[in-house]
This record gives sequence, structure tokens and C-alpha cells, in this order.
Amino acid sequence: MNTQLHRTVLIVEDSPEDRELYRRYLIRDRDYDYTIIEASLGKEGLDLWRQHQPDVVLLDYRLPDLDGLEFLAALQTQQPLPIVMMTGVGSEAIAVQAIKAGAQDYLVKEQITPEGLKLALDTTIKTVQLQTQLQECIDRERVISQISQKVFLSLDLN
Repeated sequence: MNTQLHRTVLIVEDSPEDRELYRRYLIRDRDYDYTIIEASLGKEGLDLWRQHQPDVVLLDYRLPDLDGLEFLAALQTQQPLPIVMMTGVGSEAIAVQAIKAGAQDYLVKEQITPEGLKLALDTTIKTVQLQTQLQECIDRERVISQISQKVFLSLDLN
């Protein structure tokens, strides 16, 4: 009996070696069975994002056609994005830009381990789920408040 949970991961990375490394790391994960979708260009990654709505995206900061920040901007969504930005250059400035642009996490490629990658994916997915649930609660509370106000205003208290 297979008790593994399933995840779909989109890897947007121009280096075939790096994509292969991430794929090997993910396959090691005993908790999840992964469907891995790959793109070597940002525009291809955006198309795959729209087609598959993956659970999480591993996004290279430097791609041949656009950078990670342009990728995030192209998604133009109000929803939190399940994206882990990766770069070969460990720069705090880039990390801050990535997080401000909507990435949930930021990893330096040379420091990625199987455990670190799994933790980043787990945290990213959980954070996005919690942010989405919170927004849904806020939206429900707003609707309830509006209904209550209309009911109150419709009452003839004389």
C-alpha cells in the first residue's frame, strides 16, 4: 500500500546538471511522491505554471530570457506564491528583493542539501496554505460584517 503523499514541483532552471541534482534530491524524499515538471527558460516556466498549477516552484534567479523577479512579476497574482528562489550568488540584497517580490524562500545553490531542499519546500507550501486560509477567513468575516450591517440598517427600531 502506497501511503506517500503527492506533490507537483516545477523546476525552472537553465542548468541541466542543477535540474538533475534537484530531481535526485526530491526522489530521495520518502514522505512524498513527486511529479517533476522542468523548464530551462522563464517564459516556458510561466506557461507550465499556468498549465499545471504546481504545488511549488524551484526558480533560478538568473535565466537566459528573464530573471526570477521578472518571472514573479509576470505571474501578477494577489495570492501568495509557492516559490523558492535559487541563485548561485548568495546576496542578501537579491534575497530581500525575491521575498518582497513574492518568493517564500531563497536558497544559495552551493548550499542546497536534500534535507534543506525538503525543508524549503515543506515550509513554502505550508506558509502559502496558511496565508490562503487566513485570507479566506478575512474575506468571510468581511462578508458577515457587511450582512450584519445591512440587517441592522434595515431594522425599524421605532
